[in-house]
Amino acid sequence: MTKRTALAAAPAAEIVPLVVAARDGAADAFRELHRRFATDTVETSADACVAALDRWLGRPLFSETCGRHLAGQGVADMTALLRDLGVVVEDGRVRLDDAAPLASVRRVIANE
Repeated sequence: MTKRTALAAAPAAEIVPLVVAARDGAADAFRELHRRFATDTVETSADACVAALDRWLGRPLFSETCGRHLAGQGVADMTALLRDLGVVVEDGRVRLDDAAPLASVRRVIANE
């Protein structure tokens, strides 16, 4: 089974400010998710990701904001979003593509 980490079906415009507000930005939040779930051998739920981010932040910011979206149907197409942000995974390594359509947004989110 391929392991996936699914975030809520919330629009990126709502998730991005949450991540940026969390400590030093998106990079830290994504590192925390990786630290917590990278070695799991089963699919990780959006609920588990949000709960982990709340614990990491020390307050329920993510669950309060994402709660209404987690109850909805489906999961955001994270593959397409990451591709548009210029986050490419090749041979198990992450490469950043500055020619991607949303690369400038990624640079702001990640404080690049």
